[in-house]
Amino acid sequence: SSGTSFLLYNRPEGGKNVYIPTVFGMGFQRTDSALISFDISNPAVQAEVSRDYDRLRDGAEVEVTMSATSPDKQAALTCRLTSPPKVPFRENMFYRLDRLASRDQTRRMLDALKVILKAPSGSSKKGQQGNGAAWLP
Repeated sequence: SSGTSFLLYNRPEGGKNVYIPTVFGMGFQRTDSALISFDISNPAVQAEVSRDYDRLRDGAEVEVTMSATSPDKQAALTCRLTSPPKVPFRENMFYRLDRLASRDQTRRMLDALKVILKAPSGSSKKGQQGNGAAWLP
């Protein structure tokens, strides 16, 4: 691990540290976006982290850059930091990863919102009525 890249695993297997999904499905794949945060369900982590820790506010967004290539192969996850954590991460702690929407999916949703919220052509903000009817599609 480095300042912007993390090697993540959840158990030793066959002499090496590997990530094995703990939920149904394939786990994380290369290019997935995830939220990484302290796993405060673990009592050892609870003792180390402040009581007002919020995983959404204090965690960080990461992109999975390397994972196992097939279900029968096991390897550690490599993640690249895409947004800094509010609370700095520490070595030898327990973390949780929560999958986020893909970057492409998020971009398409934001583009759709821009279209929906765009002022109708030919109207200006000064000339709009206060009732908001001009904003309807």
